[in-house]
Amino acid sequence: MAVVRANLGKFPIVMVSATPSLETMQNAWAGRYAHLSLPDRHGGASLPDIHLIDLKKDKPEDRQHFIAPTLEKAVAEAIEKGQQALLFLNRRGYAPLTLCRHCGHRFQCPRCTAWLIEHRRTGKLHCHHCDHYMKMPDQCPECGEVDSLAACGPGVERVLEEVKEIFPEARVSVLSSDTATTHEELKTKLDEIQNGEVDIIIGTQIIAKGHHFPKLTCVGVIDADLGLTGGDLRATERVYQLLHQVAGRAGREVEKGVVYLQTFSPETRVMQALASGDRDDFLEVELSEREVSNMPPFSRLVGIIVSGRDEKEVEQAAMVLGRAAPQGEKIQTLGPAEAPMYRLRGKFRRRLLVRAEKSIDIQKAIKHWISEKKGPKVASKQTSGAAALRYATALVEIAAESKKIDAIEQDLNDLQAMIEASEDMQILIKSPLISRGQQQIAIQAIAQKAKFQDITVNFLSLLAQNRRLNMIPSIMNAVRMNISRIRGEISAHVATAFKLTPAQEKALQESLAKAVGQAVAVKVDVQEDLIGGMVVTVGSQIIDDSVKLRKQMSPKSGKFYPLGMGLLVFMVLTKCAPSTKKITSAMKMVAASKLKKAQDQAERSQPYARAMGEMLARVAAGVTVTSSSPKLLIGTGSDQTHLLVVVTSDRGLCGGFNGNLIRLARLEISRLESEGKTRTREGNDLYHEMMESGVIKEGGAEGSKAALVYGQMNEPPGARARVALSGLSMAEYFRDEEGQDVLFFMDNVFRFTQAGAEVSALLGRIPSAVGYQPTLATDMGALQERITSTNKGSITSVQAVYVPADDLTDPAPATAFSHLDATTVLSRAISELGIYPAVDPLDSTSRILDPRVVGEEHYKCAADVQKTLQTYKALQDIIAILGMDELSEEDKLVVSRARKIQRFLSQPFHVAEVFTGSPGVFVDLADTIKGFRAIVDGDYDHLPESAFYMVGTIEEVEAKAAKMAAEAA
Repeated sequence: MAVVRANLGKFPIVMVSATPSLETMQNAWAGRYAHLSLPDRHGGASLPDIHLIDLKKDKPEDRQHFIAPTLEKAVAEAIEKGQQALLFLNRRGYAPLTLCRHCGHRFQCPRCTAWLIEHRRTGKLHCHHCDHYMKMPDQCPECGEVDSLAACGPGVERVLEEVKEIFPEARVSVLSSDTATTHEELKTKLDEIQNGEVDIIIGTQIIAKGHHFPKLTCVGVIDADLGLTGGDLRATERVYQLLHQVAGRAGREVEKGVVYLQTFSPETRVMQALASGDRDDFLEVELSEREVSNMPPFSRLVGIIVSGRDEKEVEQAAMVLGRAAPQGEKIQTLGPAEAPMYRLRGKFRRRLLVRAEKSIDIQKAIKHWISEKKGPKVASKQTSGAAALRYATALVEIAAESKKIDAIEQDLNDLQAMIEASEDMQILIKSPLISRGQQQIAIQAIAQKAKFQDITVNFLSLLAQNRRLNMIPSIMNAVRMNISRIRGEISAHVATAFKLTPAQEKALQESLAKAVGQAVAVKVDVQEDLIGGMVVTVGSQIIDDSVKLRKQMSPKSGKFYPLGMGLLVFMVLTKCAPSTKKITSAMKMVAASKLKKAQDQAERSQPYARAMGEMLARVAAGVTVTSSSPKLLIGTGSDQTHLLVVVTSDRGLCGGFNGNLIRLARLEISRLESEGKTRTREGNDLYHEMMESGVIKEGGAEGSKAALVYGQMNEPPGARARVALSGLSMAEYFRDEEGQDVLFFMDNVFRFTQAGAEVSALLGRIPSAVGYQPTLATDMGALQERITSTNKGSITSVQAVYVPADDLTDPAPATAFSHLDATTVLSRAISELGIYPAVDPLDSTSRILDPRVVGEEHYKCAADVQKTLQTYKALQDIIAILGMDELSEEDKLVVSRARKIQRFLSQPFHVAEVFTGSPGVFVDLADTIKGFRAIVDGDYDHLPESAFYMVGTIEEVEAKAAKMAAEAA
């Protein structure tokens, strides 16, 4: 990645590594890279001595122990001298395999081809590939034998158990991603090691490099052979790199270090190279073997994984690719065969390996090979083609209105020539390493320098904003097709409508009337001359009010078909398609309590006589249907006082937020409704958690307390733009018709803006700042201003707002913020400090933070806390450049209090107990004000910062500080 960025920027690059890769060293020896090496270790320290322990001869005490006597003795000597020892094992948990001694049953992940790892600390069996876990059973699930389960092999937890048995008086610390789950915890453990508060360190790869421990002189690797087996071409190289890095932790000060590698294969080349310290000889032998077998870096090797949830389909797709794979003197394809991990996260995987000479453009060859084959990739090709057609249609329509078709066509021809002639341009539009912001800036500069039309510049900027620059070749083809259509060179339809016969219309009404809880498939015979060989997006009133109803013409018969009554309109036929006889659409309606009442009203209002697209949009949006007695289409009665309406976009409500919603609904809300369904993971989890907690009753039973509206990202933008309005219409019904107080959760309001921008682009509008729709403020206002209270009830809304690139001034979040009474900003910088919840108190706002509302004491305390934090923020640049010593005593005091305030803002949550194991705490408002006031006033200047982290009240801070002092003594 660094080399790619350097090539793009045309600047030199310096790469520094103690363990360079084989490819990098080959480039250095071949003269492509300049190679500089350090003659001595930093600070005058000498390299450690590395010894091999042959476990076939120097065996541990028994099969339940894993530390050889030689290593045990070396650790004891280091501790006696007041030094530290590191025991390294790159394996989390207690044991990598658990089996039944009676029947041989092994616990395997149901979603992966991997054993479940025992974590005795949490009492669970855990898959490290997909995060599946289960409680450790008391008996074998296969044979039912009790006390027959045996742990096989060591993990860091098991090594800790053995170390405590051998060295009961030693101070031991375990470093792994299980024991140091936050930056703060990791920093605390590293500080303890740095300060000599730990005698023996047990660690995984997290401790392998980048750390300097002055007192660490002895390193022992429990299983040096780990990683040498398997089908990885780079296995020996990677084992050498890892063990060399671990060995480098020993003897970094005056005392010389010693390293012991426990291995069953001391004669292997990698072990001998580590013991002798001859890295270059090891790399040269590795390179010579690669050269003989014509493997990278002397050739190119690409692995292609075919994966899917249906095993037979995956096998068939892989065989189709394999039969058409490129074969020749300079390129060979091996496979397909089962991938090294055949099943991963529920998907079956087959692999093809393509090896080619370096003179072959292997990426181009593979792209050509896969693009020609039908199979799993066809759908994605059609999807990208559909998107290209939408963008091209919008651009051509704008160009036609501006009478600049010829100029736009010339711009695109020039752009295509630039892409073909410049490798940098190809990297710009294709490389995933370049951010969308960088792409946008670069493509705008290129287009302006080439003196392209403003329409072209804005269009390319929009493509970059939406990560679509890689579609430029497809878009150009679609643009040429549309220009030819406008010039009369080809015949095609801007939109297509299909007339229903009376019998078809009656059948459709009957099907939809019975649609509750069922999938409805609508099949309509289509005249061939209505298709004309191509189907393009349908324009309709439903997508946007500015789109006029259009008359469609059959090119053969010359007849016009007006959009309107009795017509079935398909909204999302956006791909080029051959003439077809049938088109199928399907929808799913989920039953809700007393939904028949709404169904009866829909029948009375006769919505089925309308265009099909309009009718479906009305069902989704829940807008008023004109009838003798206007009512909302969806909604049922309720006599209760509180209601929760959850609206979720593609991401759903996730993590602790889900748990909060469920608990809130269970405790405070007496009745809710449910509507809609999604296949997104977050939405599915939310639905099932609400079912489990009793918030939603299965089968539409009485007592349900939630209505859910889903709109996932694979839906058309017109549908996604209506999801928020649909949920809001439901909330208005419960408020106005039933007198309910409604809690309205929306996740994520940014997706509402994003869908509006896509619709705007399809309508041919010129985008405004950063590629958003010019009607952004109007669209947001139309949504947000409906969230209000009346004399019948209230709607209280909680909205998740995604902030693109962490820029709070981005038009999308900024427009939403202007309508909110309070904002809670989650900061990445706060999260990196290990402080949770990661709320930024300086960016977060609330309109009720007013002395007339919260009281003088509360307001004054909050203002003083913000002032302290703001002063600390202003001093951070000075601290980073000059250090704390250059600050005045007053500023040092402010910084100390601000850091304590930051940590006191952290709090263990009840909903996070299952993840952290720490019990949640609830802090009263009065206790919160009391605690922060005391910190600001300096009452706790004598307590350490760490005492303020992850506690509740200020009394808990005092107790934690006292405990820390007692432990230190």
